[in-house]
Amino acid sequence: MHASRIAIWTKNYPAWADCFVHEPYMVRWGYLRGGGIFARRGWEDISHRAKSYIEGDMPYDEAYAYQTSIENLILRIHGDMAWAIYDQQHPGPDYPDHVGPGLTREMRIFERYHGRWRIAVLAFLSNDASPSGTAMLLLDSDGKVLWTSAGAAQRMQDDDDLIIRNGRVQVHNSACNRKLQGALRWAADRDKAFTAERGSVPIVLGAGEGLPTRVWWVVADAGAIYFLLDGQPMTDKRLDVAAAIYGLSAGQSAARRVHSRRFHATGCRAGDGDLSQHCAYPPPAHL
Repeated sequence: MHASRIAIWTKNYPAWADCFVHEPYMVRWGYLRGGGIFARRGWEDISHRAKSYIEGDMPYDEAYAYQTSIENLILRIHGDMAWAIYDQQHPGPDYPDHVGPGLTREMRIFERYHGRWRIAVLAFLSNDASPSGTAMLLLDSDGKVLWTSAGAAQRMQDDDDLIIRNGRVQVHNSACNRKLQGALRWAADRDKAFTAERGSVPIVLGAGEGLPTRVWWVVADAGAIYFLLDGQPMTDKRLDVAAAIYGLSAGQSAARRVHSRRFHATGCRAGDGDLSQHCAYPPPAHL
């Protein structure tokens, strides 16, 4: 388990390949937040993809290779087969398009192959895939900060609207803070069923007439709760979808983005405790 990770992060393809069963039944499955689910079968296909990536775009990182820990390990061995489930905690990723708290859920199935234990099935779940520099917090349902990205730590130093009190994120504005706490409860409820749900809720704070509106997002994803300090990129993506649906011109779309930056909290009429409705931006006819 350690050897395969060390090999890939030090860009050593031969050492990585030596950890696996070289047979058509070898499997590599995974989930990455940025690209979704993938399923690879057969050593020929998997090794071809791995060699190209490890010797090419794969970043070299000794911290990831040697400082990553394996936690909560369950290992069962039966004859020439074994399986393991564990958490892998990286030192804290913040390289391009892979920003997050660094925790992956891992599973391995091993086979005694030519006299050595090797990996026949590799599977993992990773929720780290935000753009580099993303300002976000990982929270629990009470708003306790579990992890802070480098971008968020920098922003929080000069943020007059957000505070960390007793380890929990809060908004100075009491009405907006109630919406935040309600959104956190809503996000926690997404993980109470047999399978987790995902979704997002905007937290809107009007700054006064003629001043830009603050928009944060609470995101529920794979049982985790994220708080995005810079909500504009997420808002812009939704405006792009609206532009495509309503057939807005490039000029109308640009005007709509400007409007979203100036829209006041009074435009969001859902009650503090009712987060089933998202902020309803004025229809295109109102531009």
